[in-house]
Amino acid sequence: MPAIERDGITIYIVDTDVAASDLASSDEYNGSITNYSQSGGEQEFEVTNAFGGDIQRTMPRGEFELSMEVTPSYDNEVSDFASLFMGEDSTNTGAYTSAQQAELKKVFIEAYDGDSNYVTHAFNNARVISFEPEHSADDTKTLSITFNTPALTESGKPNYAAEAVEATSFAGFSNFDAS
Repeated sequence: MPAIERDGITIYIVDTDVAASDLASSDEYNGSITNYSQSGGEQEFEVTNAFGGDIQRTMPRGEFELSMEVTPSYDNEVSDFASLFMGEDSTNTGAYTSAQQAELKKVFIEAYDGDSNYVTHAFNNARVISFEPEHSADDTKTLSITFNTPALTESGKPNYAAEAVEATSFAGFSNFDAS
């Protein structure tokens, strides 16, 4: 199987009520994202010494974190990126302020090897916890965005999943087993 090149990565960011089958090219962020990284989700164990043997407890899985560095274009910086971090003002359409909370999002990272193989990593109920614009005089503006999502929903369903399908064929979080 060939390696996945940067042209084979597509990132979709949508509201949590949007089904994977409804993803559209207008939901893609692939032209502006220069890199991304994922961390978290560690499964830790706690061991207690006891008479007759040790007792091992499985601790809850840690939260997942997804970071991206973006080179925005002028026409999409506010509507696409500021809206991920702040909520829209109810009286001033198109104005995003720190007084309002942004909606939770679903993030799909679709990798395609150029042949016929896909892998999609999906994050549900993701909240932007960090939004850092930077602009130096000798370079273009960049934005660093960090999403955070708990490993599980309150009902025990996963908030992160990986599946060997296109993003539009992703099973959907409600179809996965609860913990």
